[in-house]
Amino acid sequence: MMMKWIKRVGIGISICIGILLITIVTLMVMATRFNGIWKLEAYGICIDARQGIVKTYIVTENSYTRMSNYDGVIINGTLYSGLGKYTLNTSNNSLKLNDNGARYVYSADKQAKDYFQKLHKVIKGDQAGKFRMYYELYKENYAFADLYGVDFDEEYNKYAPQVNEKTTDETLYEYMCKMVEKLDDGHVYLSWKDNEYTPSDYKPLWFKDHAQELVNVIKENYIKDLYRFEDCYILYGTLQEDTGYIVMPAIGMAELNKSGTTKKAMEWNNIYKIGGSRKLSSIGIK
Repeated sequence: MMMKWIKRVGIGISICIGILLITIVTLMVMATRFNGIWKLEAYGICIDARQGIVKTYIVTENSYTRMSNYDGVIINGTLYSGLGKYTLNTSNNSLKLNDNGARYVYSADKQAKDYFQKLHKVIKGDQAGKFRMYYELYKENYAFADLYGVDFDEEYNKYAPQVNEKTTDETLYEYMCKMVEKLDDGHVYLSWKDNEYTPSDYKPLWFKDHAQELVNVIKENYIKDLYRFEDCYILYGTLQEDTGYIVMPAIGMAELNKSGTTKKAMEWNNIYKIGGSRKLSSIGIK
């Protein structure tokens, strides 16, 4: 009896493994329509999709490096990765990545098969390559250099001659911090091991006085009957009898995609019900 039971268990396991393998192969075949090297021009990101397996790279016009923590898989037309969850669609040489949470669609252009062969690969120990790619990323993607009076060419040329194979990671990190120390916009952030740096110390020029933060001022002094939805941190209330107010601090985050009551309430057919029995003539959204 024991031998028969063991045999049946073995057969059952073999069948399960076979079904699993067939499922995996089927999903990989279905994902082949997304095969290719796709570049998100404005973000310095490139993904290489092969049979549903996605590798991610940071790229500039001259360099590239792997970012394995952003890798992912494509299942049933959806990308699950360190970049987030995206519904995919292809059209000619364009890949659309639909972020249902943020309700935003990113566009990536297909690159030639030899795309990476034309670029310098930055690897561990390539200190000069790391510093140059860091400079290229800011020069190609940071839009407000003129606003803050920063010349990335000048900053790069100031420190690049001091960077070579003997430069320690600690020293390289210091040079990188110095290169962006004028970017006081509250969005520049660097970290290495236990070290963290931001030029503005989280206090950009437009946010020096916490007491004057607009949302807090409105919440503390003007909003009546302040409530929040059950499944995410979105606040709503009324400013006066005919004016409603909504605060959405988490818009674009994954939680918003999972918020059933929020989605229902945000439909324009329902949004005017915030005032209860009162008739609202306007809604302010922050």
